[in-house]
Amino acid sequence: MSTRAVSIVAIEQWVLEEFRATPFHNLFYLGLCRPSYALGGGTCSDKVMAVQARLRSAGVNARLHTARINNQLCHRVLALALEDGVYFADVGNGWPSIRLFPADREICYAAYGIVFQTRLREGYLDVYQIKQGCERLSLSIPLKLERESTVKSAIARRFNGEITYPFSTGLRYAQVVGDEFLFLKGNELRIFSQGTAVQSIHLASPASQLSALHAYFGLDLAACGLSDDGHEQRFRAVGAAS
Repeated sequence: MSTRAVSIVAIEQWVLEEFRATPFHNLFYLGLCRPSYALGGGTCSDKVMAVQARLRSAGVNARLHTARINNQLCHRVLALALEDGVYFADVGNGWPSIRLFPADREICYAAYGIVFQTRLREGYLDVYQIKQGCERLSLSIPLKLERESTVKSAIARRFNGEITYPFSTGLRYAQVVGDEFLFLKGNELRIFSQGTAVQSIHLASPASQLSALHAYFGLDLAACGLSDDGHEQRFRAVGAAS
């Protein structure tokens, strides 16, 4: 069943709000913060399921789907049945993928100085990113949709050790803040914005990474359980590995 009442413009505005309101992060995955805290967000599955619930409550036919990253079927996206066809929403990406990707044609757009380009090939929609002059394949979305029960089962097993995730060895935290997109990976924070060069800030120690979460993202560390001694020690171990 297709969606008739909600426009693509409205859905993309919701997607942008999602990138503003909830961060992509691996604090839960690394055991630095429990989902019971008020932080919200998380990795792709956490974010995708939250947005799916919101879209369905608005009458949008949104179903879970899985894409390939680094040739592993490990990344969750949403497949939306809209009036003029199927679109993919990559709301769980760590990068600001704020537009819908039509399944039947290629598009290109820029957000915060990052270019997103789709290319069709047999059975897949490939999504490339161009950042700081370098193009790389970000993900490949199978055009044949999975059964949602299969995706839910895979989500339940996602951290059982079968998959090596790109975010498995160090801190990740990314969010749209104001007119900029901030991407923290291990000991580096990059700040992307349209029309200006990318700023890179070196975060030499685990303590400086922790401070950056508050200073740049406005994260209340105490509210997320990141300020007690136990979490400090675990955070230092993560920082040493990143």
